[in-house]
Amino acid sequence: MKKFLFLCLASAGLLSACSSDSESLEVIDEGTVSVRFYLELQPDVVPFGTRVMPGGLPAEPSVVEEPPVSEPEEPIEEPAESMFSCLEYVVFDQDDRIIKHQQLKSEEGNTTEMMVADEFSPGVYQICFLAHSTSGVQLEGNNLTFPGQVSECFYFFDNFEVEIGNDIERSFALERVVSRVEFVSKDDVPDNITSFKVETSGIYKTFDLLNGYAAKETSAFTLMHVFTDDDRELGNAPVHAFYTFVPEGEENSLTKATLQALDAEEEPVREKEITDIPIYPNRITRYSGILYTNATDASFNLVINTDWGEAIEEDIKD
Repeated sequence: MKKFLFLCLASAGLLSACSSDSESLEVIDEGTVSVRFYLELQPDVVPFGTRVMPGGLPAEPSVVEEPPVSEPEEPIEEPAESMFSCLEYVVFDQDDRIIKHQQLKSEEGNTTEMMVADEFSPGVYQICFLAHSTSGVQLEGNNLTFPGQVSECFYFFDNFEVEIGNDIERSFALERVVSRVEFVSKDDVPDNITSFKVETSGIYKTFDLLNGYAAKETSAFTLMHVFTDDDRELGNAPVHAFYTFVPEGEENSLTKATLQALDAEEEPVREKEITDIPIYPNRITRYSGILYTNATDASFNLVINTDWGEAIEEDIKD
């Protein structure tokens, strides 16, 4: 497990800014207190897209002519670590004005934990951390906007009081604040299909650092995958997935996603439209069905992974 140290006031040669317009941090003076923030991923965070639900994906209906033979349950696939490479470190005053902002990343690659060292004058501050793996993220006011595809994102916010006295050390757990939408194929990739496109009416790419939710506006987003020889091996079709932030409220959804299996001329061989896609923070919404070939069974199965062990299932038909 890699980890790295963020020294906001003294360069150790380990960090570089994600963008050149980050604000400079304040110069240390005699009335400041040294603060160290120790951050790590929430211990129960499970990586998206790698853990198989117990029993795997829902099976096709079948007629049992003989008593079924009991078989051992397939083991749950060992998940790869969720990681990030860039940290947005933002400090606001009590009037929501930005005091400092640094976009920091590790030159050694991804990590799962870190330490940030800084100096503060006495006062009350609002401290925000957003960890991710996307280049070109822009901060405007208290809103962070991702330029293209949203990556996995982990967040922490705290009201933080500093008094003159001993140095301060605090430990925080970063929590995932994005939803993942997956489209899983029950069919293999045929030879006449060269690519697969997911075109959405809009996803949430802007995150409000002060309230911990997505801004209300959505931005159009298209996911394109060009198939490789490995993708065409039996049972090896890829999962088509993207991330989105989630607005405040119990019930949120994406309006529409159009799925297209394209031939070499980029003409659709199969097309499917999905509407009202439910999204929740730290949850996977998984659709499974026939993606690449025309078939009489045109239904999709929807699974909302709510706690990594149980699921809500619903059939969606044309």
